[in-house]
Amino acid sequence: MLVASSAPLDQFIVRHPDYFFGNTPEHAFIQPDNLEILVNHLKCAAFELPITPHDKFGDVDLPDLCARLAEAGFLHLAGDNFHWTQEAYPADTISLRSVTSDNFVIVDVTALPNVIGEIDFPSALAYVHEKAIYLHGGQQHHVEHLDFKERKVFVKRVDVDYYTDAVRYTQVRILEVAASQHTGAVSLRSAHSRSHGDVLVRSQVVGFKKIKFFTNETIGDGKLELPENEMHTTSYWITLERPLLDSLPFTVSERQTGMFGLLEALESVATLLLMCDCRDLGTAIGERPFLLRPPKVAAGPSSDSPDPHAVILSEAKDHASLSISSPFESDCSPARLQDAISSNAKEFFEPNLYLFDAYPGGIGFSEPLFRTHALLIQKTRELIAGCPCKQGCPSCVGPAGDLAPRAKEAALAILDRLCA
Repeated sequence: MLVASSAPLDQFIVRHPDYFFGNTPEHAFIQPDNLEILVNHLKCAAFELPITPHDKFGDVDLPDLCARLAEAGFLHLAGDNFHWTQEAYPADTISLRSVTSDNFVIVDVTALPNVIGEIDFPSALAYVHEKAIYLHGGQQHHVEHLDFKERKVFVKRVDVDYYTDAVRYTQVRILEVAASQHTGAVSLRSAHSRSHGDVLVRSQVVGFKKIKFFTNETIGDGKLELPENEMHTTSYWITLERPLLDSLPFTVSERQTGMFGLLEALESVATLLLMCDCRDLGTAIGERPFLLRPPKVAAGPSSDSPDPHAVILSEAKDHASLSISSPFESDCSPARLQDAISSNAKEFFEPNLYLFDAYPGGIGFSEPLFRTHALLIQKTRELIAGCPCKQGCPSCVGPAGDLAPRAKEAALAILDRLCA
């Protein structure tokens, strides 16, 4: 028996049971060339047996990687083989749950101090910041202190009727476009493009929300000052072009919140198609300035994407602002996007809706999303259109209180044009 919550993913499964029962069990995606994961595996392999010139791993240049590890003092070249030189057992420092090995230890101080787990650095900023509610073994814990110097998190057991969700301020810069496809030759109303490639993501947790169980109501919030995190990863994104935006019969504010609601629904459906957790994906909305637009291409790779201002700002889970100024202004209200669009840049505004891998180097989600673009758009429209709410709710585009009155209608109008 499945008791569905109000989460969009649960609601989609309830309304479309054939999708669950009629499909193959799972589609596993992996990025075997992820450098951080590959190097750690290489260390463990060298500990077991010397790496010989005949050893291969796909198209990876193993001699070059081994030479770099030798320069760093992990391996030693004796004859033609690379040998492990460290005293430490390499697997001890490698986490099976995360890409990086820079972890925080979580200490329960309710009674006598007791280590209950660990969490990697990027996740710590979002999930175990001070005043966060951390769930471990079915038990809620309140984060008392996050010690960056000692890499420790101190928590106490609590019993509350809410959970916390971090508000992230995110900047995305396109580094390289692996593939791009433009749509809109038949009708300018549907003008958009889909792309995937390498991106640089800078994010900072600037606050958090307290969200009530079952109803997903926001019952409180708070501000945080945490360090900025930078990550090179891969992303899939949709560009809504000017003719499509001009065809929408909505105000700037309604278009803006419609885009945020659409992105939230896209993320929910993407986790379904990829069979991953929502924490495995990050989201952001960025502007592609007119003067820096790449030429329209039907398909194919692009090695040049100098997009230093293709900014931009959003957050991973909640509705945040889009700004064309400093990426870390204190104002995180959605009204910032309207101010930006209402400025001199208004006539050139073309947003990018990003869904990026939330792990350094990427783990293989972006290219499948690019391939299944049509299915992603179709299922997202079914999710929003099938929700009985009038103005948006946590089961589709997000709580109505966070959105303009016609946000759901605007999101559906955008999807109709993307499906055309």
